[in-house]
Amino acid sequence: MKSISEIIFRLLFLTGQKRIVIILIAGFLSINSFANSIIFSQRFTAYPEWPLVYFKTIISKAENGKALVQQFHGVPDIADPWVNTDPQLFKQLMDYREETGVKVISMCEPDKYFDNQEVDNPALNNTNGVQVQHNPCPLKADIWVLAGQSNMQGAGRTPDTLTDPKIWMMNLDNRWMVARCPLHRIFEATAPAYANASYQLSGDPEKSIVKTRQFFREQAIISRRKPIGGVGPGIYFARQVLASTGRPIGLIPCALGGSTIDQWDPAGKIHGDSSLYGAMLNRVRSAGIQNIKGLIWSQGESEAMLGQPETYKAKLLNLIDSFRQDIGRPDLPVLIVQIGRFIIRDPVMDFDWEAVRNAQLDVIKERSNLFITSAIDLELDDCAHTSSQGHLRLGTRLGEIALTHIYKIPGHGDQIKPQSIELKKDSVSGSSYLHLHFNGVTGNLKSTGLITCFEIRFGSKIRISHVISKVETDPDDASGLRLYLSAIPEEPVFLVCGPGTNPHMNITNSRDMPIPAFGPLEINFESLKNNKLILK
Repeated sequence: MKSISEIIFRLLFLTGQKRIVIILIAGFLSINSFANSIIFSQRFTAYPEWPLVYFKTIISKAENGKALVQQFHGVPDIADPWVNTDPQLFKQLMDYREETGVKVISMCEPDKYFDNQEVDNPALNNTNGVQVQHNPCPLKADIWVLAGQSNMQGAGRTPDTLTDPKIWMMNLDNRWMVARCPLHRIFEATAPAYANASYQLSGDPEKSIVKTRQFFREQAIISRRKPIGGVGPGIYFARQVLASTGRPIGLIPCALGGSTIDQWDPAGKIHGDSSLYGAMLNRVRSAGIQNIKGLIWSQGESEAMLGQPETYKAKLLNLIDSFRQDIGRPDLPVLIVQIGRFIIRDPVMDFDWEAVRNAQLDVIKERSNLFITSAIDLELDDCAHTSSQGHLRLGTRLGEIALTHIYKIPGHGDQIKPQSIELKKDSVSGSSYLHLHFNGVTGNLKSTGLITCFEIRFGSKIRISHVISKVETDPDDASGLRLYLSAIPEEPVFLVCGPGTNPHMNITNSRDMPIPAFGPLEINFESLKNNKLILK
């Protein structure tokens, strides 16, 4: 018995005066075949995750005088299940066509319904000399871009395959689908940037770019049947925002594990999809820049590992400025994840990880609409990658910041930042302590267990005669900590919160928002005896 795709090749649906839905089956006629003759409204390609209600939504989008194109690769497509449409589902769609009175016309009749002398083709958006397909999210959704390296890509090992029909993702092959982990299916990427960057990162002199691309093609076949990748924060961010707003969310995953900030250089946009930045920009533009709600950035471990922290701040600011300019959104919100822990003993790397964390905290002071939260207190699944449970907390934290600052919904969490330092004396013990006050605290600061994440340094050295011997939450200040000193230094020192690659951070507030790592921060105790130190 022949499949439906062998019997029914092409249909055009007339849904009213000059309202056309073109349905293409089995690829006998490509969507782009109409680009020079018919005015597009929107175009869609069917995938197995789509429910009947979504097909109904598609037909409802047909506009007067424009063609809405719907393509089916196969009904069914056994050989390529990732573009399969179940025959029973297709039958339900045809039944819906009859129920709603949609008339079928032949392929030779479009000229009866279109004046195609003057072609306006919004299916292609020519930007910077590169043609970008018009590829909006099927739902009227808030679009969030996910970019960076492996902790954004996701390496959480505990699976999470739950879906929500109001959360969608633009897969790296550029098809929209209901979001399901893994969000970053790197091997399925149509943009060559991902194979190119992976080759650059491999450091294997025996491996050629040709071999890398072949490996990507082989893995893509596997990934389409059983997606390759781990769990990251994006899905949990979307769930948190959706739960409080009810607004559908569309995610555009763009991250690549191990990528350096140089590989995200905005100058790469001239290479289009061959660069990570260019590929991200094209995907964002295809979704419609007016729908972009913000960018979530999680990257910096590479610079900390490679000993390149000095230029990180300038490069990150350049990335943010360029992205905002390139999509014409000068105030686009950007949420930054401060890099977490790396389980290793390396004195040099200790300082580099601190420097990158501090640079990320400094960046948000330089521009408006930049926000930060930390992953430094979260559990790992290996030496550096946040676990699925950790990503649940991180995604929720990012969602809380978005709900407060972007969606303007009261009662949610905020980014926490150090605000001031005072020198005080305990009335009972007589011990001196630094009173460290934070802003952005919801409820009160609290800790799970002993707080040991602060150090005082003389230059880069620690002296056993002058240490922070005890840290407590301040009973008189819900947003404060007391850092008790064994002795008051007689010379300037540096205060560090979250020292080294693998600090023990365990301070959050009532909504599980963490204090960030910061420092080395210079403190002059002679000045502090008379004046509160206000932190910018």
